[in-house]
Amino acid sequence: MTEALKLDGHPLPRGHLLGSDSRHLGMGGSVAVSSAVHRMDPKKRETALQATARRALKKIIEGWAWDLADVWHESPLILDDVARMDPWAMLSHFPLGAVVWTGEVGDSGQPRHSRNFCPVGQWWQIARNGQKFGSFTATGIFKAGSMSRSKDNLVGNPFTVLDFDTLPDGTKPSTEDGQAELHAIALAVIRWTRERLRGQLVAVLKTGGKGIQAWFKTDGLDVAGLKEVAPALGLDKGLIGRGEQPVRLAGAIHQKTGRQAILLWCGVSTHSHTIKTLPRAR
Repeated sequence: MTEALKLDGHPLPRGHLLGSDSRHLGMGGSVAVSSAVHRMDPKKRETALQATARRALKKIIEGWAWDLADVWHESPLILDDVARMDPWAMLSHFPLGAVVWTGEVGDSGQPRHSRNFCPVGQWWQIARNGQKFGSFTATGIFKAGSMSRSKDNLVGNPFTVLDFDTLPDGTKPSTEDGQAELHAIALAVIRWTRERLRGQLVAVLKTGGKGIQAWFKTDGLDVAGLKEVAPALGLDKGLIGRGEQPVRLAGAIHQKTGRQAILLWCGVSTHSHTIKTLPRAR
């Protein structure tokens, strides 16, 4: 039996995202509740938690590697040259009546920006007419009549985005090997979140820059736990649970690289039949 991960020598609380090895890392054993963990100085606890998460990451990479070719092949939605750059493949996962924002990052806060907040069914009509979406959306659902992406205008946040654009040491990859390492880490953590944490994966997007983003359904996801260990896993902590923040859509052109964001994996939504492709039969 593999030794359970510990926090500064203490067992992690039962149910913690990294604490229950049998459920989350697949190695057998159990972890008892440790009151000592709760009594730790917050700064010391944070330092120890990140060290524990870095050790956990090594196990995740070893046990949950997900090859890029397998990611594409296993996509429930067939991602041909059209679908992999189709923003509607992502937006179609929202309810048709949900008010969703799309646009450029600065399209928020002025009366004229009310046009960037539309029910999803209206965005579908825009797509059907061949008009282009903005480069970004937000994962939150907004109040009708909104003109700002303020969190005060949110009425729900059905999706949580895991954004991988730095290595776990906080640096951005500057070489092909570094980018390959980032992608390997990202895909392993995504697979682990899906299969071990039982997160409901919605989409995996290569952003057109160096990073990868994954959309998960918020319902049932340990958002607080992921946010707590985000730095050690190479995740953007500030984006987790922030439904008002802009996130890139498929087909968007990355300003720094000139490359388009492409879907690597996408789930089949209620409205997937409207995409110019067919759901992969299972």
